[in-house]
Amino acid sequence: MEADISLNDLMGRIRGQPSLTTEQKARIAGIFARVVGSGRTTVSSIVSQARTRGTVETAEKSNRPRLNSEQDLMQLQRSLASHPKSTLAE
Repeated sequence: MEADISLNDLMGRIRGQPSLTTEQKARIAGIFARVVGSGRTTVSSIVSQARTRGTVETAEKSNRPRLNSEQDLMQLQRSLASHPKSTLAE
């Protein structure tokens, strides 16, 4: 059933040909997801990111200073490990 998708289908609109339907796009994302071993949503997100930003590279970080230090995070982790049933209100 998957073999009936041609290279033209995978590439989308080619010189006057109609674009892919939503169902065709979902099938193609599913095929790629199985091939690479990830989820269909992940594949769709990567394709969407490539179309909007022109790349799939990780965006530059803002260099904003962190709100919590490594020590703060380690202390929180120790606290959560010693009291696993505690809530934020406590």
